[in-house]
Amino acid sequence: MAAAMLLLPLGDTLSKLLTEKLNPIDVATARLLAQAAFLLRAAVLLRRRLRGAMLSPIVVLSGLLVMIALICLIGAFAVMPIATVIAIFFVEP
Repeated sequence: MAAAMLLLPLGDTLSKLLTEKLNPIDVATARLLAQAAFLLRAAVLLRRRLRGAMLSPIVVLSGLLVMIALICLIGAFAVMPIATVIAIFFVEP
């Protein structure tokens, strides 16, 4: 957990730096693909413990909403300070 809390701000900082050269959608896509590469391997390894369909409509909807939120977050990184963006992101419902 401590390692994750150290890596999250580094990922956000890297995303902010990348928005200087790339479109926020490109940065979000790369970030989501990197996360998917790890999570798909974990899901395959833990498949016997998981219950239910891997790609139910609610899971797909949840993934799309996470993708939209990430694109908005990275888009905000391009125009606002990181601390302000993270503070707003954490108080959203």
